[in-house]
Amino acid sequence: MNRAVDPTSLSRILLTVDAIGDAWHYVFGLATELSSRGAEVLVAALQAPPADVLRVSGPTLDGRAGGDLLLEVAPFALTGAEPPWRVAAAAKPWLERLAAAWAPDVVHLSTLGHGALAVDAPVVSVVHAAALAWYDASAQRFPGPIWSRQDEVIARGLRRSALVAAPTAPVLETVGKRYGAFPRTLVLDTQSHADLVARAWSVASHLHVYGALIAESRARRASTDTGTCAVLR
Repeated sequence: MNRAVDPTSLSRILLTVDAIGDAWHYVFGLATELSSRGAEVLVAALQAPPADVLRVSGPTLDGRAGGDLLLEVAPFALTGAEPPWRVAAAAKPWLERLAAAWAPDVVHLSTLGHGALAVDAPVVSVVHAAALAWYDASAQRFPGPIWSRQDEVIARGLRRSALVAAPTAPVLETVGKRYGAFPRTLVLDTQSHADLVARAWSVASHLHVYGALIAESRARRASTDTGTCAVLR
């Protein structure tokens, strides 16, 4: 992933978030920093953010000099007790409409089961340990065949993502064992990975990773338009 575009040229990033674990703080912290660096960021929340998150991030939600941070809350009500496939089914058309209307350069998912969205942008799927634990707990509540179909939805979405990432190597290993191998993965733990991008997984590195994926996407489109096949190294 060594082709990149100038990170400062990135204009729009769509982030998704649900109410599992510390995802709120991760996504809103990232969104605020990206916005402060000049990016336009749209946070698509499956549930309304907690009050403490809004107290920290709220002042930037209407935009500030150098960038814009926007929040869209799903128009459907979730109680947190719904089976995951119902959440995914409800969220999919809403997220696709947001992406079609807003036209992001890259889509960063912190929600499982949405990697197969029909969006015209590269998709980064970040899997958090809390999400895996929630899915484990949910699996105990539903019959095996039903849950197998849900696992396939998640696996299909991860396979269609341009990049699958996790905070630590053990979490990424668990994801691989459960859902299979993926074309490209990244460990976000800065202490346990030798790759340059992973060692510096900061806001700047998010931008560089986004830029590399966007450059690859543009190259593929160009090769399709010209009838040639570009080899990306």
